[in-house]
Amino acid sequence: MPIGPKKMPFLEHLAELRQRILVIALTLGIASVVLYPFTGAIVSWLFEPISPYLNDSALNFFGPFEAFAFRFKVASYAAIVLTSPIWLYQSLAFFLPALKSKERKWFLPTVTAIIVLFIAGNLFCHYVIVAPSFQWLLAQSSGGVDVSAFIYRVFHIGAAGHGMAIKLQTLPNANQFLGGLAILMLAFGLTFELPVLLFFLLGVGVVKYAVLRKNWRYAYLGLITFGSLATPDWSPVTIGALILSLIVLYELTMLFARLAFANRIKAQIADMAKAV
Repeated sequence: MPIGPKKMPFLEHLAELRQRILVIALTLGIASVVLYPFTGAIVSWLFEPISPYLNDSALNFFGPFEAFAFRFKVASYAAIVLTSPIWLYQSLAFFLPALKSKERKWFLPTVTAIIVLFIAGNLFCHYVIVAPSFQWLLAQSSGGVDVSAFIYRVFHIGAAGHGMAIKLQTLPNANQFLGGLAILMLAFGLTFELPVLLFFLLGVGVVKYAVLRKNWRYAYLGLITFGSLATPDWSPVTIGALILSLIVLYELTMLFARLAFANRIKAQIADMAKAV
């Protein structure tokens, strides 16, 4: 769909928005239908990191309609990721006419960066985060860490402990496991968009590079707080990995901004030096 003119009546803006939403909906719908026959291969790839922790248990369905719902969800999640170049472009192109001519040159690089980072966040979560995160979560069904036994071994206080008196067991529900994986990967995909947002704020001058660099402790505290709240499963593995990823992405963005806005940043540093 082409980019609309800079000045349009309000109703034409609504018509354009409706058309872009229709394009996104049709793209996702068609992609989901096309990918449905390939859900077996997608499931094998998606659940491969956690298969060693299922103790040879199969993923279970608890109703006659769950198998179809499960496969359709798999196809839909795959469609969201694979068609991200289309729906992200359509979403951002709606706002392009509001940008000035000198700002439009950043449109395609911004869209490309958003797409690459969204997919990179999903892949990073799949290959690095999913396995240790689910290993920690599934370990909670067996009681996790036996605190009484740990205290006895270290401090020789109390009894040695014999684990939990009642056995807890996680019965793998296919739809619940899929939902957990999808939320986890989506969280990392969206979190990896931080560089784009930060670079945009630095570019338009909403925040200043010199101020962020001077107050880096507060910036890190904000990243740690955000990472802790954005983690969907609250496992220490996921929280730690997400916070570390945020810090690395933050520093890379600051480095790239330093190169892209060198003259402006020099002026900001000079102004701060004069103020002191």
